[in-house]
Amino acid sequence: MKYYILGFQNYFNMSGKSTKEEFWYFILIQILLSILVSLLSVNYITIAFCLLTIIPTLSIQCRRLNDVGKNKFWALSPLGLVIIDIILYFFLIENHSIIKNILFVILGLLKGIVIILLIVWYLKDSKRDTQMG
Repeated sequence: MKYYILGFQNYFNMSGKSTKEEFWYFILIQILLSILVSLLSVNYITIAFCLLTIIPTLSIQCRRLNDVGKNKFWALSPLGLVIIDIILYFFLIENHSIIKNILFVILGLLKGIVIILLIVWYLKDSKRDTQMG
């Protein structure tokens, strides 16, 4: 629980560093709390919980990416792909179009690749650990 609290103490710290342990414990507790809140509460509380925790989650992702030597803006890449999905869905292409289906498949694959890449980076050892050893 101390890592979850530490994530909130560093709420707006996007430039620091975060260890693997700190990152994964925060994410584990975040997932468990998200499931618990969504099962036990009404939609308004779930939305409030998501809004309350989005910045600490993004900040710990940015710190973890900084720690492994990657650009912190990669943490926003899945959100960007979802926004592109929404734009395609509502504005660019008619319903039941083959082009729309192909673009959604391509975007789905791209999202999967980005998420796998992020997980691999999150699992890497810290830059400071590899330089010392």
